[in-house]
Amino acid sequence: MPENCQDRIHHVREERGLPELNDAPATPDNALLIAAVDHQVDGCDVLVMQEDTADVRPLPKFDDRTVELIPAN
Repeated sequence: MPENCQDRIHHVREERGLPELNDAPATPDNALLIAAVDHQVDGCDVLVMQEDTADVRPLPKFDDRTVELIPAN
């Protein structure tokens, strides 16, 4: 993510009264639902959370080794 987008997300969260983001990895016990995956704030890609659509977060960092397809059985 471009450095200016990280700053922009921080400022938007601050303006909306949201807490700072925790960098801890997600676990099945604390999974978060996403309302929008193709959303931008001032040209920066963000995720919009389901429980509070004012809650915007940066896209997760991943590479080809961290993506795994799980069959929908």
